[in-house]
Amino acid sequence: MKMTAEMSDNFQERMEEDLQCAKEDTATATSPASPTPMIKTSDSHPINISLIVPISLLPAISQHVYQHLSPSWNLQGGCASVPYQSSASLTELVPRDLLAERLAYKLQHTDTYTLGQVRGEELTRLPKALSLHTMINECPSANEKTFSTDAKEGMIGNLLLSSCPGKKVRLDEPVQGRCGIRRDLKMDLERFKDMGVRAIVCCLDDKELRHLGSPMEEYKKEAQAQGFDLLWLPIAEGFAPVDVSKFDMFMSMLILNYTLRAKSLEF
Repeated sequence: MKMTAEMSDNFQERMEEDLQCAKEDTATATSPASPTPMIKTSDSHPINISLIVPISLLPAISQHVYQHLSPSWNLQGGCASVPYQSSASLTELVPRDLLAERLAYKLQHTDTYTLGQVRGEELTRLPKALSLHTMINECPSANEKTFSTDAKEGMIGNLLLSSCPGKKVRLDEPVQGRCGIRRDLKMDLERFKDMGVRAIVCCLDDKELRHLGSPMEEYKKEAQAQGFDLLWLPIAEGFAPVDVSKFDMFMSMLILNYTLRAKSLEF
C-alpha cells in the first residue's frame, strides 16, 4: 500500500512537470516572434525635401525681383551690356561644363577675383563699386527698353533643403533601437528632379560621402547622368562656413547663374 502511494506521488509530480512543459511550449509557439529590424530605404522613406519659398509666394516674389533688374537682363544669358550705372556687368558667361573648374580657380585666387569684381568682369559677383541696394531700388530711365515678356512672366528658381535624419549614425544596422538607413542615390536624385531641381549643392566632404556609401565620384557620375549641375561646398555639420567671403562669392554665383535664370537649387 505504501509502494502504491509513492508511485502515485511520483506520477503526480511527473504529470505536473509534463503539464508545465506543455504550457511553456504553447506560450513559445503562440508568442509573436521578435520583429526584424526595419531598414529605412529611399523607397519606404523618401528623402525629406523642404521648399524655402512657398509655391504660393513664388510668382509675387519673382515679379518683384524681375521688375527691378536691368532691362537688358534676360533669363538665358544674363546681362549682356551695362546700359546704366546700376546694372550688373556679366560680360563673361562660363559654360556649364567649366563652371565647377572656374569656381574652384576663383576660390584659390581671391585677389585676382576681387580685381575682377571691381572691373565688373566676373559672372559671379556684382562690381564692388555698386551696392546691391542701389541696383534693386534704382528704376530704369524712361528711354530704356522694358523687360521681355518671358522675363516678366517667368519665375525665379526656388531653394530646396534636403535631409536624411540619422544618416550619419546608422546605415545598414539599427542603433539604440532606431532603424537603420540604406539610401538609393539614383532614387533620391530622381526625387530632386521631379521637384524641378536643376543644380545640387553638396555640403558634405568626400569622407562623409564615403561613410554614407556614396563617394564623390559615384555621386558626381549619377548627378551628371540625370542632368544635374553638381557643386561642391563642404561645410562641417553644425558649423558656419569657414570663410564667409568665399561663401558670399559662392552664393552670388548661385543666384546669378541659377536663381535669376529660373533654375531651382537643392542643398
